[in-house]
Amino acid sequence: MGAPLMDADEKEDPGKALRKSLGLRPRGRADSGAGDSKDADAKATASAEPYEAPPSAVPVKRSTSSKKGKKDAEPEAPPVDPRKKPTGKLPPEAQVALRNFYVCRPAIDLPPFLHELPGTMGRYFGDARPEREILVGWRPEFVLYLLPTYEHDKNPEWDKDEQQLVDPGLHEQPEATDRGFKVGETWNRPGESYIFIAWKADPEKKVEPKQEKKDEAAAGPRPGESQRDYDRRVLREKRERELAERKAARDAKSRSRSSREGKK
Repeated sequence: MGAPLMDADEKEDPGKALRKSLGLRPRGRADSGAGDSKDADAKATASAEPYEAPPSAVPVKRSTSSKKGKKDAEPEAPPVDPRKKPTGKLPPEAQVALRNFYVCRPAIDLPPFLHELPGTMGRYFGDARPEREILVGWRPEFVLYLLPTYEHDKNPEWDKDEQQLVDPGLHEQPEATDRGFKVGETWNRPGESYIFIAWKADPEKKVEPKQEKKDEAAAGPRPGESQRDYDRRVLREKRERELAERKAARDAKSRSRSSREGKK
C-alpha cells in the first residue's frame, strides 16, 4: 500500500500529521503562543528590576573607630596628582624633569615666587674638588637638585606613630656667584652624576656683600651669650635676611612692571 495522502496543511506542518495519527486534538493558535507570552512576561519583569552596584564597586575609606553606631565607611577623596604642581617658566625639558621629581617626592613644595622666574636645567660629574664653581651664566636665586633624589646620608625615615615615611626636606642652598654657584665635597663626589634646576635671580635685587656675612659669623657670641644661643641667633638673622631679600625682590619687580605699563 502506498503512503496515506496528506493535505496541504499537513505538508506545511509535519507535527500536525503526527498529532492526527495519534488521535490528538490539533494545536490551536492560542495554545502555540501561551508559552511564548509567559516567557516574554518573565523576561520583561526581570529586566524591569533596578540595578544595584556591588559594594566593592564604591570606593570607601576605612574608619578607624570601632564603636558601634558610627559610620564604618565614608567616600574617599581622590589623591592629589603631584604632576599637576606648577612648573613656572622653565624650559619644556626642565618642566618634565621637575614633574618627575614631584612624583618621587610629593611632599616637596617649592617657594611660589620661583614660578615667576626663568630658569634652566644643568648637569655635571663630580671631580672630588673641595670647592668648585658650577657655571650657568648668571646669579641663581634658587637651586634644586633632581639627582640624587635625596641629599647624601639624608633618606626618608619611618615614623612608627604615623605609620608612614617622613621626607627629610630639601637640601641647603649652595653659595651663589655672579656666574653660577659653588659646591663642596658633599655635592661633588668623584664619579657621581648631578642634575639640577637653577632659577635666575632678579637683576634688580640687591645682593648683600659676602664679606659682611663672614664678619658677622666671625664675631662670635656676644658677652654673656652661650654658644647655643649664638647659633640660634645667627640662624634667625639669616632667615630674616632671606625674607627681607625676597620681599625687596618682589617690590622691585612690581615697580618695574608698573613703570613698563606706564610707558605703554
